[in-house]
Parts: sequence; structure tokens; C-alpha cells
Amino acid sequence: MSQTSPLERHAESISAAAKSISAYCRLTGHPQPDFDSKTKSLAIPPDAPQHVHNARHIITSATTKIQQSVTEPCEYLQKLAIHSQYLSCIQWLCGFQVLACIPLEGSVLYSEIAEIAGVPEAQLRSVARMMMTSNFLYEPRLGELAHSTLSAHFVTDPALLDSAVFMTEVSMPAAAKLSRATEIFGATEQRNQTALNVAFETEMPFYKFVAQSAKMQKQYAAYTKNITTNEETNIKHVLTGFSWSALNEATVIDVGAYSYDASIALALAYPKLRFVVQGQHEILSASTNQLYQQSESVRTRITTQGHNVFTPQHVKGPDVYLLRMITYESPAAEACTILHNHLDVLRANPNARLVLVVSILPTPGSIDANEEALLRVRDLTWMQVSNGRERELSDFMELFAMAGDREGRLVLKNQTRPPGSAMSILEVVYQSRCGDGPDGRPTNGLIAREQQAF
Repeated sequence: MSQTSPLERHAESISAAAKSISAYCRLTGHPQPDFDSKTKSLAIPPDAPQHVHNARHIITSATTKIQQSVTEPCEYLQKLAIHSQYLSCIQWLCGFQVLACIPLEGSVLYSEIAEIAGVPEAQLRSVARMMMTSNFLYEPRLGELAHSTLSAHFVTDPALLDSAVFMTEVSMPAAAKLSRATEIFGATEQRNQTALNVAFETEMPFYKFVAQSAKMQKQYAAYTKNITTNEETNIKHVLTGFSWSALNEATVIDVGAYSYDASIALALAYPKLRFVVQGQHEILSASTNQLYQQSESVRTRITTQGHNVFTPQHVKGPDVYLLRMITYESPAAEACTILHNHLDVLRANPNARLVLVVSILPTPGSIDANEEALLRVRDLTWMQVSNGRERELSDFMELFAMAGDREGRLVLKNQTRPPGSAMSILEVVYQSRCGDGPDGRPTNGLIAREQQAF
């Protein structure tokens, strides 16, 4: 009997996963996922059971593997050209606000849209028809343009549009100058010696560059929020990755926050918890409506406080200091400073701990290629705009060791990675050095036991 080939195994896994999703859609009445652009619903609703999301993940993973295994070198370059043009077209459509000129229902002539948007009709046709190959927009009749399910979301959800603008207007130009930045600056961790500085001919570090424009602040807030709404990085994993219910009536400090999304989600799920959202007012102001839209029982448990993560933490007493994805965008020395700035408050409260929400870089090829690609994208993005980077677990262990002082150290107490999440939750506590042995290592074996767990 001939052995099943890898290609056949991937195809079989796609077939089984497709049947699982189709069965869910038949049971719930949700429209079946289809390339038909007239279907005005998400392929998989966010509240679908986890096994349905897992099935979608299996399909995307297996199709990637199949495509990679049958792609020839010349086709590889062609695919790179396709993706670069998709980004260019998104930039064009957003920049001229073309998507808002297309009705959500029905279709309209290219000539009418071109006139309203003030763009050449021939360019509009080329751009729109390129995007149609990715199921973004569609042409129900020759010469008429309409929204697809995908493109319509960029009109009904302004945050998606803002995120796309930030990606194409800031992140993409910076990425294009990485090679030139390496030529100019070489090995550097200075925040104002990046590809972004080269691309925009500025000496400002990333956050000052963003802060100079209220519009750009809003777009950046949307960009960071979009990261947390992705299934693999969804804020729901923060809710399940740590034992919040065990805190009872504690206060949580959301350190260096870009928005209120985490505190709101936690406040809705755990009505006894109170929150202090610490961040830069000019960044948080872009998402204040997010807080105002909540019920009074949620709003009254969330307060805002201006705070610079590079200064010592001054709020003593809370049991949890939540640091969500803020150490990765910092060079090692700055990430160490952020952690070190919490030593005193941890030392003063034996029950206090840092809860870090981070993405941990895997060993190359050890996880799904799509998941790893997303992590590598973020790693490169932060390198290009701020000389920050994603880190491996060993890098975090080094940061914890560096952040200590003569009296004590930070130690990793627990690590969890919720099912379906690309993010890990690291619980970090303070440990006094009074129990250290002659070699400077703790005699209770805490660190040794923890490291053996990974």
C-alpha cells in the first residue's frame, strides 16, 4: 500500500476542517464561507466555538503549506510583487477616501466614483481590479463597482481604515528603508537611529514622531487595537491566561497602555476589580470614546493616570501591574529600565506581581508558519521604528536578571500560553537576595524549577 504523501495529508486536513465549519454554519444558520462577494458576513463570527476557530486555523495553515510546497522560484517573486501591489493599492484607496465613495449596498459606475473622489477613472479601474483578486471590492456588472464583505468592513469600522493608513503611510515606508538605515547606523539601539528616521528624515524617536499629529495618534491607536483583535492576539486571551478571579477586590495597574481595551474587557469579566490605566494622555485621548461608551459600573472602576514608563512606578499597593506588549518595542536597556522601575513597589508588597503579556519568538520552524510570520512581522516592525524587537524566552530571563539590584531580583513564577493564542502571559515576582548562596544563586531553587518547566 502506498504511503499518503504530505500534499495529500494537508488536503485531507483541509477537507475535515471545512466539514467542521460547514456543519457549524448549517446548525446556526450562519452563511457558508464563500468567495461570493455578495455575502455580507464574516467567515467565522467571533463568538463561534473554539473548535470552529481551530478548524479555520487548520485550513489557513494547511493551504499555506500546500502553496509553499508547490511554488516555483519564479512564482515566489511574482507573489512578492502581488503583495507589494496590494499594499500600494490599499494606500491609494485610503489616501483618496475612495472606499467611502462606494455605497455599502448596490453598485455605482466607475466614472461616478472617480468624479466624487477626484481621481483618474483609469487609475481607479486598475487599482480596484487588482484588489478584487484578493476579494476586496467586486464588480457585479462590467463598469460598476461595489463593496465586498471584506472592503465594506473598512467603511463600517473606522479603526480598520485608520490601522490600514498607519500601516501604509508609516510602517511600510519605514520597512522600505531598513537596508539604508543599516548602512548609515549599523548596530545601534538608539531610538532615533532607525529606518523610520531615514524614511521621514527626522531625528525624533518614534513616539514623538507619532505625538506631533492628533490624526497619527488616532491611527496608531487603531493599529495597536487591530493587533489585539486578531484571533491569535485577541484580548480575550488576557482574560483566560491569568487567574484574575483569585484577586477578588484588587486594583490592577495597566502600565504604558495605548487604549482602554484591556481594562474594559477585564472590568466586564471581573466586576470586583478596579483599574488604573497609565499612559501618555495624548495617546489615550484617541480612545476615550471607548471608555465613555461603557456602563457606569465599568467607567467608575477605571481611572486614568499620566505616567512615563521610564520613570519609577509611584503607585504602591496594587497586586498586579499589567504590562501589555510594551517591552518588545524597546531596546534591551530600555526594557530593563521599565522592569527595574517596578522593583520598589514589588518589594513593598509581597503579594504584588508583574503580569507581562508578550509574544515569545519560537525556534525557527517550530510553530505554524503563519503564526511565526506574524511574530516575525512585529519583530521587524519594532526594529524599523524604534530599534525594539520581539524576544525569545531566554532574552526575557536575561532582562529579569538585569533588572534586579543588590537587595533583590525579578524571577519568573509562571508562564502560560492560552489555547489559540500567539501571546504568552509571564507572571513575574520579586525575590530578596538574602537567601542567596555563595555563588549568588537562590538557595530555594525557585529559578531552577521554573526554568526546567520550559
